[in-house]
Amino acid sequence: MDGPTRILRLHIENFKCLVAVDITPPLDEDVVTIAGPNEAGKSSILDAIQSLIEGVKFMPNQPIRHGESKAKLTAEIGTRDGVRKYIVERVLDATKKPTLAIKKANGAKFSSSQSFLDDLSKHLGFDPQAFLDMKPKDQFETLRQIAGVDVEELEMIDKQIQDDYANRTDWNRRDKDATASADTIDVPPETPAQREDVAKLMDELNVITKENQDSLKRQHERDTEKVRIAAMNAEVARLRASIDPSISQVERARDEQIASFEASIARCKKAADDQIAKLKKEINGNIERIGAEIYFRIVGMSALPEIQPQRSTGTIEERIAAADEANRLVSLRERQIELRNIADEAKRQSEALTAKMEAATAEKHRLVSESKIPVEGLTFGDGVILVNDIPFDQTSTGMRWQIACAIAMSGNPELRLLLIREGSLLDKKKFAVLESMAVEKGFHI
Repeated sequence: MDGPTRILRLHIENFKCLVAVDITPPLDEDVVTIAGPNEAGKSSILDAIQSLIEGVKFMPNQPIRHGESKAKLTAEIGTRDGVRKYIVERVLDATKKPTLAIKKANGAKFSSSQSFLDDLSKHLGFDPQAFLDMKPKDQFETLRQIAGVDVEELEMIDKQIQDDYANRTDWNRRDKDATASADTIDVPPETPAQREDVAKLMDELNVITKENQDSLKRQHERDTEKVRIAAMNAEVARLRASIDPSISQVERARDEQIASFEASIARCKKAADDQIAKLKKEINGNIERIGAEIYFRIVGMSALPEIQPQRSTGTIEERIAAADEANRLVSLRERQIELRNIADEAKRQSEALTAKMEAATAEKHRLVSESKIPVEGLTFGDGVILVNDIPFDQTSTGMRWQIACAIAMSGNPELRLLLIREGSLLDKKKFAVLESMAVEKGFHI
């Protein structure tokens, strides 16, 4: 393809409401106005041009005029100065598939006609005014199709950036909280480097306490034995002291018995002697028994372990208290270090997420820059078109119209033709912009 072309002549037969139309636009005019009352067929002419160039998928449901079996659309395409290059003819038959034929000026035919037409005209069906009347999401989808941008990939990148931003915010919050908490902890410079082994000191205290308790128990046992021995010695003394009075009492009774009953002296004497002997034996036996028990208890006391003096626990208790305080300070320092580490990790994560977001943004810019977006500064936002990061519908009316016309005229097609269906709605400023851009880019409106 060597240079822009336009429609030099258009012929329509039996298409929609049209019986026959033949249009030959003036060569010196870039804007061709098709005017007339409602239902006169203005839209049918534009539909015929789009159906002829862009094919069956853009045809109306019933393209053939009611009552007819065939419709024919023919266009002669050539240069701005009137040199004919191609003749395009599309025949619609109610009984069979439509046919398309393209011939060069010398009569040579094209083997792949529709592909040739697709390359010939890029955005013929794009109407700038209709584009402005669309909802933002429809504008978004229309531009995406024109630019050939994989919006899903852009949305995935945007979603990842949003997630990373939220994660970075969370890590920054952790950094701030951890740093603030660490700064509130006061660790004295004399805080020991290591924790004290309080459990070991407690074991030592328990050993001393048990030794003291055992010593007290043994002392109590010794004191108890001493009391018992003293009681036994007192009993022996009492028994010894009772021997003489008992004998005297018996002798008096004997003398009285002798004096009263001489006949029974011998018997009484023998009975008294027996009783005395028995008393002596019994008392001496008790003395010996008690003495033996005293002896064994004294021997047993000598076998008891030596009683150790009570040990003071004040020193070990002071050491435990000091160890508890030292460990409290060590815990404070360890918590401060832990919070500092959390803050450092949060900073690292935040910086990594920032780098990741920057890389994702760069990738997004790369995808957009490598796409076929027709206007500089135009890109895709979250379901809307952005112009220099501002939503398209928030720009000025004049800028939106200029951008819409630029999209329609993008791609530098060979057939530079633009269809405006509601031209009567254009004010003078819009029409002037459209005409100026058509002259600049060689378009036929």
